[in-house]
Amino acid sequence: YKRQLHNRVTRIREDGEGIFWIACGPDTSPSAEPGGLSRFDGASFTCYTDSETPLDPLLHDFLVADDGSLWVGFLEGIVRFDPHSIIPYGAADGLDEGAVRKLAVTPDGECWANFNSALISRFDGTRWHKVGSSEGLTTSSPRDLFVEADGSLLIGNSPGPAFRLPPPGDRGAEVHFEAAPAITSAQAFVQSASTGETWFGTSEGIRPAGDGQAEAPWMNFGNVSLAAAGPDGVLWFAGNNQSEGGLFRVESEEVQNLKSFLPYYDVRGIEVLEDGSLLAATMRGMARIAPDGSSAVPWPADSSAALGNRCFDVVQDGEGRIWVATAKGIFFTDGTAWSQIDERDGLPKDAINRIE
Repeated sequence: YKRQLHNRVTRIREDGEGIFWIACGPDTSPSAEPGGLSRFDGASFTCYTDSETPLDPLLHDFLVADDGSLWVGFLEGIVRFDPHSIIPYGAADGLDEGAVRKLAVTPDGECWANFNSALISRFDGTRWHKVGSSEGLTTSSPRDLFVEADGSLLIGNSPGPAFRLPPPGDRGAEVHFEAAPAITSAQAFVQSASTGETWFGTSEGIRPAGDGQAEAPWMNFGNVSLAAAGPDGVLWFAGNNQSEGGLFRVESEEVQNLKSFLPYYDVRGIEVLEDGSLLAATMRGMARIAPDGSSAVPWPADSSAALGNRCFDVVQDGEGRIWVATAKGIFFTDGTAWSQIDERDGLPKDAINRIE
């Protein structure tokens, strides 16, 4: 294939070799329209369809593991891609049924899957295993999966407490989760780059994940669905709730509400740049916030890229280029010039809603 498979792109992720992997597929299943995984090397697309992966073509999540393999979650089942093979997993391999909500890989190489059906599965390198109350995991509404810097696995639970699995080196072969009562109703996690502290977002604001760290009034500033860590301990949080959404900068227990700097309250993507400033993608354009949160400017500053109003996501890659997912395709810049990927380059439709 020379073209992208489908107009609905759910995720874009860059691997260690600078290759972009694009998940795409129809909104519903079954569908006569093809879906699958596309590989973009900067010049052309290589596409993997449901004929190569005998699973539903609707992709929900995927990630690049440290060993270079890709784990892809579908409406039904999971597929692992590596340089030499494509391996599908389903019920016959012990996998739970249902749509995959989120994937995570721990430092020991085990893949974890969170399903819309509120189930958790673990792949031990040979087979998938269901994880539940016998492993100490009693949640009925798991949310985010997050691997901390020390290798611990956190499973957010809303409402209710989260659960933590100790790092592989601290638990041996036994898998047993411990309740984390200090982490309640977690919707998103982030870890400070300078202190290593983990914070989580809720429908009311943010909370520290560490034991013994009490809530404080300054933490209650509104709904949080996105989180990112900046340099020097700065944390950024965003949401898209009309009354409580917007953008917040947190440093040393001081919260700056930057909603007035945004073109619109509905924030869909945030990215901390190398200089510590932040780009916010909203449904009415982009804004660039100063590292200290003191000012903001529309972005881009000139008319070199007509991004349009609906900006769904933004990411900076390993070479410093900035990529923006919009209703008019994908735009990217090296800081000097802009390029665009749209229907003419292999995207059958222009709307792109996620880049990672």
